[in-house]
Amino acid sequence: MHKEMHWKSLSKKELFRNQWVTMHTEEIALPNGHIIEDYVTVKFNDWIGVIALTDDDHIILVKEYRHAVEAVNYNLPAGIIDQGEAGITAAIRELEEETGYTTNQPAELLLKSCPAPAKINTWSSIYLMKDVCLKGAQQLEITENIIVEKVALSDLRSYVDEGKIVDTFSIAGIYKALDQIKK
Repeated sequence: MHKEMHWKSLSKKELFRNQWVTMHTEEIALPNGHIIEDYVTVKFNDWIGVIALTDDDHIILVKEYRHAVEAVNYNLPAGIIDQGEAGITAAIRELEEETGYTTNQPAELLLKSCPAPAKINTWSSIYLMKDVCLKGAQQLEITENIIVEKVALSDLRSYVDEGKIVDTFSIAGIYKALDQIKK
């Protein structure tokens, strides 16, 4: 990294904290000497998503209501990485909890990204799991009301183009997976 580009935190104050998110405001000194007095950052828990590919070339998607945008959307099965949990372990757990699907094949890390590094300190990882099959019933949390759907791999791009999938996390994972699966 270029040291002359780094910002220096002069002070930091917590604005809000709950089980999902922490917000801070900082006084920042820029390399050019300018001071930002109220730079706000957000830290969400890191999370994972799963590209769950069946042996008949379908992807398992979840359909659920998202209150922040007040809409029902399709997404990848996804969730928060619990404290001390490995990302791959969280991916296997979330796939089974949200969909009832699992696999005996090893999961492959497809993508690790930060959704908005200027303001949000959160990492998301997407795993590819092949040959998934239905093992049992969903084990949903109290806040989840999820419909599981098998979508043909060939139809995934149209789900994005038609606005059925709108979150950038799922879209990035889908495009990365489509490129990977073609190889």
